[in-house]
Amino acid sequence: MSLHDFYLQSRQSATHQVWTFSDLQQSDPDLAEQCLTIAVEDMKEIGADFTHLWYLGDATEGSNPDHTRRMTDMQVKLLGSLNIPLRFVMGNHDLDPTRGLPPGSTPVLPATPVLPAYEAFRKVPGWKTTETPMDIAFTEILGETLVVFLSDHVSPDCRWFATQQGICGEFPEEYSHELKVYQQLRKKMADWPGPVVIAGHYAFPGGARGTQEGGLPERLLPLPESVKLVLHGHAHIGDLKWGKKDTYQRVSWVDWHQIPQANISSLDRRRGSQTRSSVLHLQPDGTLALFFRDHEDARWSDALFTDATAPRSRSGISAAFHKERNALQGTDLERWQQQHDG
Repeated sequence: MSLHDFYLQSRQSATHQVWTFSDLQQSDPDLAEQCLTIAVEDMKEIGADFTHLWYLGDATEGSNPDHTRRMTDMQVKLLGSLNIPLRFVMGNHDLDPTRGLPPGSTPVLPATPVLPAYEAFRKVPGWKTTETPMDIAFTEILGETLVVFLSDHVSPDCRWFATQQGICGEFPEEYSHELKVYQQLRKKMADWPGPVVIAGHYAFPGGARGTQEGGLPERLLPLPESVKLVLHGHAHIGDLKWGKKDTYQRVSWVDWHQIPQANISSLDRRRGSQTRSSVLHLQPDGTLALFFRDHEDARWSDALFTDATAPRSRSGISAAFHKERNALQGTDLERWQQQHDG
């Protein structure tokens, strides 16, 4: 049975079919249009009946206003032709146009679209992103699954930027989201009675180009057991310069967790070695089926199947053993847990 056969079988029973992609970026709009056209036409060819599109950041690159305008107009036209709801989070390159602005400016005004992808996409009927550019996340419910979309964000006056998993800008000490904001989001995930999927631009620790110690995503760690899958971009598959030893890593596990995380990027075939994306199927039995697509070859390259039903149990004997041994003392997991205890 071929991987394509598995895909067709999964598609027949899926309750939701999501095309997930990221990192078109590029400062060359012509090449970007070529890459996105290849991906869109390939997806049309396989006859996919998508219910949603998830765009995990880096829709543009650089600050050239002509280039970013052409990039966003082209993407609205091509992706809008599919007539499918799109969900978008910002990545590091989506904030490129704000970096040269002086503190005290107002980048979020619609009349001054210096966040070109954010401003363009949020105006399309049926498309959604964070309510404001300074929000860390937004959520959506698909059946029994809670989807948490994590986004890069920026202050309304450009005094700080939350990007590349850290806080930068001239006044990082004024970052407005205290730990409690992340704790509230983590509690929402923990309290959700069904499975949770996290979709954002970056991997957590353990993934390709994942969070480094002290990075903002660490404020959500340890992730609740309700989280069953993490999807991320940023780590262009085949990008030897930045990916190094993990350059072809598609699936990893969050450090100290049973949670798989998948690198779905990139549409950009300049840094990546091919135009790539993935398709996520939510199955009625709780299975999450993720298929990785190489668009230039028009073939599925890999697949991940994971059970998103009830949390796994741990025997009382095992729990008592670890408690008595205090086996996690001094580890990252202990450090992460301390920020949510008490």
